[in-house]
Formats: sequence, C-alpha cells, structure tokens
Amino acid sequence: MSDDPLPPSHIDYRPQPEPPPGWPPPRTQRIQGLLAGSLLSLIVWPVAWKFGQQGATLAYIIIGMIALKVIASTVCIVSPRWRPMGAGILASMGVGFLIFFGTCSLTALRGI
Repeated sequence: MSDDPLPPSHIDYRPQPEPPPGWPPPRTQRIQGLLAGSLLSLIVWPVAWKFGQQGATLAYIIIGMIALKVIASTVCIVSPRWRPMGAGILASMGVGFLIFFGTCSLTALRGI
C-alpha cells in the first residue's frame, strides 16, 4: 500500500494563455460596456419621457431596459473573454438609474 503513487493533481499551475493579439484588454472592455449601456440610457430615457406619458408605456420601457441590460450582461459574463464587458454593462445600470431620475426631475420641472 505504501508503494502506490500519489494521484495526479488536477490543478493546472501553468500560466494561462494570453488573449489573441488585437483583442482589447479587460479594462478597455469594461469601459466600453459602461459607455455603451450609459449611452443607451442617455438616448432612451429622454425619448421615453417625451413619448411615453401613459403609465403602462413607461412601465414597459423601464422593465424592458432593465431586462435588456441584465440579459446582455449575463450573456457576456458567461463567456470568459467577454466577462469585463458584462461587468461594464452591469455598472451602467447605476448610471442609467441616475439618468432616469435626472430626466424624470427635468420632465417634472417642465410640467410646473
């Protein structure tokens, strides 16, 4: 029994391969995701307040924006290569909420 060799280790300690050339670094992908999601919010929310004055229409737009960003970020996070982009899209949800509340207050002030 003492002559049996140890089982092979299943942990790979070798360095991971570098991303292919021309692929943006993770920080750049994260910033691209943040900017893309924020730009989408910057376009959608003013248009939603202008044309979606009925409560149901605005509710659909709110739910749709949240669902779109959650689905897009989940799809990106599943792939290791796109994970930083997904993190940026998730971070853009906070910026999107700020844009939403800013446009909401501007719309309320215009109505007064």
